Amino acid sequence: MQPDTGQHSARGMAWRARRGGVDPVSAMRTVPFQIALRIGLLFAALLGLFLAAIGGIHFIERNGVREIVADEELVRGQALDAFLMHAGRPLRLFVESYARRITFTRPAEVSRGASPEGTLRTGLRTFEIDAAWIIETDGQVRLHESTRASADLAASPVTPVQLAALNGSPVKYYMERGGELYQVVGHRLAADMTRQGVPRGWIFAARRWEIADFLSPRFPLEGVVSILRPGAKAPAAPHEPAIHLERIFRDLEGRPVRIFHVHHRTLVLDVLEQNDWLEIAVMATFGVAACGLLIFCLVRWVILPAAMMRRILAARDPAATLPLLQRGGYVAPLAQLVRELLETQARLEQTLRERALLGRELHDGAIQAIYAAGVGIVAARAALRENPAEAEQILDDSRTELNATIVELRTFIGGLDPDHASDRTMTEAVRTMTTLLAAAHPIKFILHIDEAVAQAFSPRQRMHLLQIVREAVSNAVRHSGAHTVTLSLRRDDDTVTLHIADDGRWAEASPGGGDGRGLANFQARAQELAGTVARSDTPEGGTQITVTLPYPSASAHALPL
Repeated sequence: MQPDTGQHSARGMAWRARRGGVDPVSAMRTVPFQIALRIGLLFAALLGLFLAAIGGIHFIERNGVREIVADEELVRGQALDAFLMHAGRPLRLFVESYARRITFTRPAEVSRGASPEGTLRTGLRTFEIDAAWIIETDGQVRLHESTRASADLAASPVTPVQLAALNGSPVKYYMERGGELYQVVGHRLAADMTRQGVPRGWIFAARRWEIADFLSPRFPLEGVVSILRPGAKAPAAPHEPAIHLERIFRDLEGRPVRIFHVHHRTLVLDVLEQNDWLEIAVMATFGVAACGLLIFCLVRWVILPAAMMRRILAARDPAATLPLLQRGGYVAPLAQLVRELLETQARLEQTLRERALLGRELHDGAIQAIYAAGVGIVAARAALRENPAEAEQILDDSRTELNATIVELRTFIGGLDPDHASDRTMTEAVRTMTTLLAAAHPIKFILHIDEAVAQAFSPRQRMHLLQIVREAVSNAVRHSGAHTVTLSLRRDDDTVTLHIADDGRWAEASPGGGDGRGLANFQARAQELAGTVARSDTPEGGTQITVTLPYPSASAHALPL
């Protein structure tokens, strides 16, 4: 007996299911492509929504940061303008104060002890100014003083053409001398203290601007301060986004001389950026956890039960549904339906097998025997007048054949062991059938049956051989128009050969013979005998059937039945 591998596999699967050892990877491989595709699309959609949510949160955070940066730039820009105005206040106070001094407006009326040079020099030290100029209306420098020993500051800060183009005062601009930047403020000289009369010229004062001045405790600025030449690129901020402020220092004609740049990153931006990344990390952790939980639930509740159902259906073992029935829940009713389906399918397949067996036995056995008996009765009727003794013998053979057929039918219908279906030898059964057929048809039968070989088979196996003979002989008689049929059963070492040949003309008849079930029945019976069957044409145009079987040994009765 060979083991039932399907049942063994199903029991092993059931044991692994009870032990929780069903492999999710192998379970995923058994999922149909459409289901796997839909699951993949579901995960892709969830991943897309998750990424869109993270992107939306990040976008909102970035917009909030940009709004904060814009507000900070507005506030700090106003503070920077106030700082620049405060940084230039000493120049404004100096020129406004000294533009009204009689020492410069009417120098002829000044006493000898107070010289204009000394007064101007004192003012430079008091207001911490680098240079000052008293310039006539024609552009000539009347007086110049400087606290720095630099020849670059000796020249006038304004040309006669520029001076003539000035309309009002004060005048504020920037200039470059010796590679250094100076802020310059000019003011018209007043004719007297009441600022009435014709102006007598201009007073200009200059103060050097350095980055150190903006980083001193006197003028503290937060951030990185840069004074750049036009076209130079500002240094990149160490962190973005940052607050960027920019002011352009222009000369008297409005051309850029320097660019004042400040970039600063407040603590608020650092906190917001940290919170932004923290929110993204929290969302990512939540998304990974949610996807993992979804995958676990999907595998646990859908994929594994579906894979088990698929394996159960493939194994066709109702007992394999026991783990799902014991699990309970929503899977148990489905498992019960699958169990009932498999049981119904098994009963249906058994019914179909019994029906096919019944059809085959009736076709190859009873029908052929009854046909032979009917042919014998027709032959007996024809011989009744001329040779009553021969007719009586034919009728006796027909009765014997019918009685044997009745015994076989009763045994088959009753489901009894067919080993004792008939006591006739195979030679007697074949000879009776061929005698009846030959009595009604002009056909010659040549029989070479080794009865010792036939007796080596079990009664059930001999019945299969006899049914093959009946079907082949009946087809030759009815459909080929044969004149001679040769039948042999012989042994060749460990092989038994059943050979049936006729000299008919099958090209003019149905090649399959009868209803076309003959060859299929031959193959089914030969398979049950662990043998093979071959159909071929003879040189004379007839057909020959060759069945090759293993010779029965001591275990002959163990051959498949």
